[in-house]
Amino acid sequence: MGMEEIRNKDLQQKMAQWFRRFSDQVTGSPMYRDLSIQISSDEQCLALAAQAEPSQPAPNLFFAAVHFLLAQNREEPLAKYYPSLGGQFESTPPMFHCFKEFCRKYETEIGKILKSNLVQTNEVQRCAVLFPALKKVAKLAGKSDVTLIDVGTSGGLSFLMDRVHTSYTDGLFAGPEDSPLRLNCESRGSKIPDMPKVLIGSRIGIDLNPVNLMNESERAWNLALIWPDQLDRINRFEIALGLLKTTEIEFHRGRANQVLPAVISKISKDQLLCVVHSFALNQFSAEDRIGFEKVLADASIKREIWRIGLEWLGTTNPELALTKYADGKQVLNQKIAECGGHGEWIDWQP
Repeated sequence: MGMEEIRNKDLQQKMAQWFRRFSDQVTGSPMYRDLSIQISSDEQCLALAAQAEPSQPAPNLFFAAVHFLLAQNREEPLAKYYPSLGGQFESTPPMFHCFKEFCRKYETEIGKILKSNLVQTNEVQRCAVLFPALKKVAKLAGKSDVTLIDVGTSGGLSFLMDRVHTSYTDGLFAGPEDSPLRLNCESRGSKIPDMPKVLIGSRIGIDLNPVNLMNESERAWNLALIWPDQLDRINRFEIALGLLKTTEIEFHRGRANQVLPAVISKISKDQLLCVVHSFALNQFSAEDRIGFEKVLADASIKREIWRIGLEWLGTTNPELALTKYADGKQVLNQKIAECGGHGEWIDWQP
């Protein structure tokens, strides 16, 4: 066996492990859970998925590439199994056969997407867990007006956290009553405290490749990133686009560690500043994560900086953490909740 063949085998084994892990994590999508299990033992699909850029989560990118192309070719037999395209999912051998045939037929097109596109999921439901964290920041800081910087912002839907109405199962409500977008979030564990109102003054998004959700092609790619058997998510996305049209956001293109210092330097020191990121650090290298921490600490020499992170990095569930920087170092670092991956539930920590 030659070295190239050994490398390919090693890569396929890595992909197989990735899809098996994804099948455990993809709660709420029986379709992707089933497909992930079958793909994990299929050499053809694994070899195709292995073309994804190493920095990207391959299962998400691979599934989105298929979804994106299928939406453009709805006459293909696979479409009848996709609820997002008017079909109905069935966990049957014929369904996976259609999936494999589609991948074979569009192998070149899928490969191009895997090498060029990014996983930049815009899940507005995460506002339900991010907003209580922002209100806690405002309460601790003793200020209600905040400048919000979203790292890995994609299309900016997280900035709608104060513009959607959320009902929590513990009886708490948040956001304007007349909002066209209504979110429901299951509260687990301790009751979320009823905290003072917060006003987001400026919204600044940073991303390697900011997504313009008003652009038809970019909007279609973001739709493809939504799991096809989660029609509620698709509906929320469509309603959120209407709110986004009337939300002023300042977008910056580039790497966060390079862009952040200049952005922070322009914000008044009297303004409460909060940096938020959700499911972004998994696409940072270990070195970049250390650099991100240093950028925030260094910037805090001249001003206080608060940070809200919603990440899933080697923990049982995604974790929501709050950090404060001052005088060039961390002065507070606290896990405040565990959450569902898409913000469908929150377990607030006492």
